[in-house]
Amino acid sequence: MHVDRTPPHSDTSGPAMATLALSPAPALTVAVVTAGHGGGAWTVESGGRALAAGRAVSCLVEPAVGDTVLLLAESPVGQRILAVLDRGAEAPVTLTGGGNRDVTLAAPAVTIAASRRAALQAPDAEVTARRVAVRADSATLVGRLVEATADTLKTVALSVMSVAERVTASAGTSTRMVQGADTVQARDLVYQAGETALVRGARTSVSAVDDVVITGSRISMT
Repeated sequence: MHVDRTPPHSDTSGPAMATLALSPAPALTVAVVTAGHGGGAWTVESGGRALAAGRAVSCLVEPAVGDTVLLLAESPVGQRILAVLDRGAEAPVTLTGGGNRDVTLAAPAVTIAASRRAALQAPDAEVTARRVAVRADSATLVGRLVEATADTLKTVALSVMSVAERVTASAGTSTRMVQGADTVQARDLVYQAGETALVRGARTSVSAVDDVVITGSRISMT
């Protein structure tokens, strides 16, 4: 007894089945990047064919010409570079999310270790932390405008040298304690007090090459 297992109204020779038969399945292959066109577009060569390819979001290494890459071919989204497999030993590596995507590193601890040089470049940079420590044998800060705001600002140094065209300091109360000698050298020296000016010492000397002038409505000397 013959049993026909073909579903009713099925046609294995129609246009729909022909289309399914001709649609290639996605495949993984190795390719070489031959050109970069900007905007996340590259040309790769695989099996003697030149293919237009984009980059998968999971591939954070920016492909470069000459790279050997893992390629997803004939996929519904087109060709996609999944990973950079090989590159010249001296060629730099750039990590990017592609397009305008931001990249965030999230971990309990993140370490950046560079044996030669580390550089940070950005139009705007911000560091937010409960504690920041910078240790260096030599440090240089260069800026058109540098501002420091703090409840308490403490500086400890063996030697401090400041060079400026003009220095302006404003404070509610100022106290300076010097264990040794305090020397001020200037072309003109002006002390001005709104209420009381007091100079006191075990020995006090005032000398001038030409004139010493003391003026006041009342002068007391004891």
